[in-house]
Amino acid sequence: MGQGRSKFENYFLSDREGRENIYQYIDRKVQPDSFYLCMCSQTVDKVVQYLYTNLADELKNALSWTLGSSQLKQINVKEILKSGSLGKSTAVKEKSDIDLIIFLNGISSVKELSQLMPKILSSLKKLMERLVHDRSMRWASGLEITRTTNFSLGLVLHTVNDDGTKFDCEMDLLPALDITASKSLLDIYSEMEQSDEDLRRYYSACLSRVQKKFVNDNTQPAKVKNLIRFIKFWVKVEQVPLRSYFVELLVIYNNRQHNRKHLLTCHVDFKIYDHLKECLRILTNCETLKITFSDNYDYSNYGKPPFSLIGVFGTLLGYSPANTNVQTVPYLLDPANPYMNVAPSPEKSRIVSQKAQELLDNWDRIFS
Repeated sequence: MGQGRSKFENYFLSDREGRENIYQYIDRKVQPDSFYLCMCSQTVDKVVQYLYTNLADELKNALSWTLGSSQLKQINVKEILKSGSLGKSTAVKEKSDIDLIIFLNGISSVKELSQLMPKILSSLKKLMERLVHDRSMRWASGLEITRTTNFSLGLVLHTVNDDGTKFDCEMDLLPALDITASKSLLDIYSEMEQSDEDLRRYYSACLSRVQKKFVNDNTQPAKVKNLIRFIKFWVKVEQVPLRSYFVELLVIYNNRQHNRKHLLTCHVDFKIYDHLKECLRILTNCETLKITFSDNYDYSNYGKPPFSLIGVFGTLLGYSPANTNVQTVPYLLDPANPYMNVAPSPEKSRIVSQKAQELLDNWDRIFS
């Protein structure tokens, strides 16, 4: 493997200017420029305002046969949270990852949200289609619905500025309830523990505020976010099957481990080369990955150790492990959600390990 040249190596070296180092390369090729960020921000702000203005009426029409008149009056948009890579300032150049978490009023519980979700998503789709046909909204020139899941609507919005500049903005719209505003996390986790696995999935977007805060609070200094961007760039170029959120959490985990190791020496400098190599070494063992965070919960309260007797023979013994995410490896548990494993599947993790090892094998030639 050391004798070959990876796609990443060819790409990286072919457009490197002179002897520029990794920091200079990130600034030029990886970090989004001000124009891109401005265009993303302007488009997102327009979509947010459009949803604030129109979504409530659309939902009331769609849900009129489902909800009583008193509950319909309470249906409106409480807040739209900008999340994803753009909202957490970890976006890669020309690769937007924009999640709009649409917190709704007038829905009593996550269970009711799950029951109403098909009609809510249908309403969002109709509303966005109407946007591009509204002559007063000339900035929205076209729309592609890229995917619809049980929880979200994915789309690409084609826009045009007054000066004729065209811009495509990819985003996900996720209806949710702002449950963390009225309940403690422990109460929410207890509620999730009593729910079945399908219903638990609807809590993920509802916990987005906690996810975003965790990432923002743990990505200082700025070099931490630059490393996240660089690994996301590698993931994009090499088609490594890793989620954006996984990369953010991996870098945060590694930074914490590094800081603990060097605590006695008061070593606080963040050297991207060192941290990148450490992250890659973790990824070479992706198939056996076991990462949890204790900031908001003790994961052992929501599941059993991976290879415990109860985990293997739970049904026969009459036990039902609450958290199946930690029964098998690999796992990297969402620090906001003890029931969400963001690690790749065992099959994909093998690819991740191979890609990470390839980059380490070519390290000297790539980064010298």
